[in-house]
Amino acid sequence: MKIVPLTKGKYAIVDAEDFERITKLSWFFDRGYARRRYQRVGVQHCMHMHREVLNAPDGFEVDHINGNTLDNRKSNLRIVTHQRNMHNVSSHGDSSSQYRGVFWNKQKLKWTAQICLDGKRRHIGHFVNELDAARAYNQEAIRLFGQYARLNQL
Repeated sequence: MKIVPLTKGKYAIVDAEDFERITKLSWFFDRGYARRRYQRVGVQHCMHMHREVLNAPDGFEVDHINGNTLDNRKSNLRIVTHQRNMHNVSSHGDSSSQYRGVFWNKQKLKWTAQICLDGKRRHIGHFVNELDAARAYNQEAIRLFGQYARLNQL
């Protein structure tokens, strides 16, 4: 494991075997990711470090298994479809709950668990306890998404 310095005092992690190749390029920190700029046919583009590490093909995305977008070791990266990648996005910061897929239902006066599949919300249940709702979400996420599920840390 090697550390690659970025701008804004941030660092990315890469495998030792990728370090020399990656550090020949100039990387910066932007919106949670390590990126670099390059020009092609006179047009400026950006490349994410995780795509560079895996040489990801067009039309696919690279998923950070542990959720750390600066951990670009091959053991933490996998090539996935956009749909698969959306199965494990983080919870929204404006949620009433600290848990993914859980929110306070003002009408029921209970915690509600729900999950999205194919762009549609699926109701899991209503719960008196926020933690029970988070557990129910985790169970459904495992059932629907298997290894691609992003689970709540309980």
